[in-house]
Amino acid sequence: MKLGDAITTSHVYVRYTRSRPSKNGAWSVTVKVWEAVPIKPRTGIYLGKRTLWNGTRTWEDEVGNVFEPEEHIQALLVCFSTNENPVYIPTEKDVS
Repeated sequence: MKLGDAITTSHVYVRYTRSRPSKNGAWSVTVKVWEAVPIKPRTGIYLGKRTLWNGTRTWEDEVGNVFEPEEHIQALLVCFSTNENPVYIPTEKDVS
């Protein structure tokens, strides 16, 4: 796939954030997860490939927020029009 190629997809990645208590109960842990969400099939222009990370964010007194990656996801960066921001789409079989 080359820069500027047309690509059709029926899913986009959306990042969800959820909080849960930490193991010691003193601080909350924020879990950040990228999930593929179905959309009406759309055609856009391929802009590149990106790596997205799922993981947890915790607070540490001396340094502040610390993100600990747990899983990485390969995604394609696609723009549907000049009036919309680019979106991440899955690289799996739903891309044609």
